[in-house]
Amino acid sequence: MNKKILCFLTAVLMLLLAACKPDAKTPETAQIAADTLSGYQIVVPKTMEADERAAVTQLVKNAYGHFGVLLTVVEDDVTEPGENEILIGNTNRQQSAEVFQTLKYDDYYVGIHGGKLVVRGGSSAATAAAVLKLKETVAANRGDAAFFRNDRDEFTYRHTYRFADVKINGVSASEYVLLYADARENREQTFANLLREQIIRLCGIAIPVQSDAVEASGNGIYFGGVNNPGAGSQALLTAEDGVIYLGGNDRDLFYATQILLERLNATTDGNIAVGAREELSYTAADLDLSAYGVYPEKIKVMSYNLRNAGQNTSDGKYRQLAAMMDLAGADFISVQECVGTGTSDLIRVKMKNKDSYATVAAVGIHNAIIYNKDRYTLLEKGSEQIGKADDEYGSKYDRYNFWAKFRSNESGVEFVVVSIHIDYEEAAGNAQLQKIVDFMAKTYPGLPAVMLGDYNLPEGKLKQSILTDAGFSSARETAVKTVNRNLVTYVSEDTPSKNAIIDYIYTTGMTAQYYEVMDKDFNPSDHRPILADLYID
Repeated sequence: MNKKILCFLTAVLMLLLAACKPDAKTPETAQIAADTLSGYQIVVPKTMEADERAAVTQLVKNAYGHFGVLLTVVEDDVTEPGENEILIGNTNRQQSAEVFQTLKYDDYYVGIHGGKLVVRGGSSAATAAAVLKLKETVAANRGDAAFFRNDRDEFTYRHTYRFADVKINGVSASEYVLLYADARENREQTFANLLREQIIRLCGIAIPVQSDAVEASGNGIYFGGVNNPGAGSQALLTAEDGVIYLGGNDRDLFYATQILLERLNATTDGNIAVGAREELSYTAADLDLSAYGVYPEKIKVMSYNLRNAGQNTSDGKYRQLAAMMDLAGADFISVQECVGTGTSDLIRVKMKNKDSYATVAAVGIHNAIIYNKDRYTLLEKGSEQIGKADDEYGSKYDRYNFWAKFRSNESGVEFVVVSIHIDYEEAAGNAQLQKIVDFMAKTYPGLPAVMLGDYNLPEGKLKQSILTDAGFSSARETAVKTVNRNLVTYVSEDTPSKNAIIDYIYTTGMTAQYYEVMDKDFNPSDHRPILADLYID
């Protein structure tokens, strides 16, 4: 080939290559020079999660420690866009939005984009991770002429997901909105979030969750969007015009959510389907979202020994007792030493929500159960003597087993509440406890139950094997979260050596999520009340 022609073609090729570069200034000159860093400011959104703010604080400290520049942090809505900005998180700047469009939930990006240093993740946790990545870069660049350079410091982290997308009836998850009925007081929002989290785990796409009070755009998955006219224990899934409806009562929605999650877990290609009308019959044994920390029924219980509250008790004491109950906000309150069958009502009428509660009591015993009648229906109640003063076990007083069976008005689930007040003599108390456990096994086998009250025996003397061998567990021992767990529940003013934990909440067929010993100065009793949030399995 002629040498002149070869030189000409080479020159043309170099011009073409130069013309094809996206920006002659990138990446060589896409940088923040160390000597110009003082002219920059960090821009953040007005609303940030705690982990994001903590990471930004660390970044500011690092920049000062390694470059001697104290970067100012401003919120995006109080400053106009400028040239020298480090954008962190979901700011209102165009560059932040453009980067976000390229990220899935756990992904993040750190780099100069559109003239701004953008630090952005697909979620708040991912953004925090991105900021910490920049912090490491700042430390590595100490003493360099450049604070940040795209050609060496730019970084994009991509999380690995099972699927690139999840499709429901052929529609991408990114096109859906998860809706919950704002007017209904149930756990629809919780169910919507469960579905969202599962889809995130599978493909990294975060579907918006919002109330139906807000106008939605896109295809909807609507929790509570259609009523189920059929009998109980039947959930409804309906797909119509790009909207997927989950129908029925709260328990039905629980099961419909479970079915969708099971389909997502089982998919091998990221595709699941919902029929035009699926009627899903089930039994209580079929309900299980416990792996996600959700249960078909949640109840809050309280046990409270009232210290001989009786007909002659002052009105002031009744008000104090009622105030403790108001503070607890329990669905079921087991009271002991409530002398006289009308005493529990004298206390109940002092409660703020007195019209929502009713009392179960029996003649001749000092136990009663105050319960939320708006949420639960009393089915059965009963009492039987389990100990007599001076009997062969050395009982000091007559003792009774007192129980009531309830049904949830919302879910239909049935369970038993037992109010305990056994003897403080070790042999007598344990013998009485055995009778109560035997009664429950014979009368309500397999039914969820909670036995709460004044057991009168500390842990060293209470024969816990009577309970554990029968399948009962202590909420104090098993609750996920506890408050004042080791605080004594009986406080003797005259004999402090008698102070002990003698009030307990034992359950079967239930999971304890929260347990508390209430400690309030205005408590008029020598017992501190105990509380628990229980989920029926």
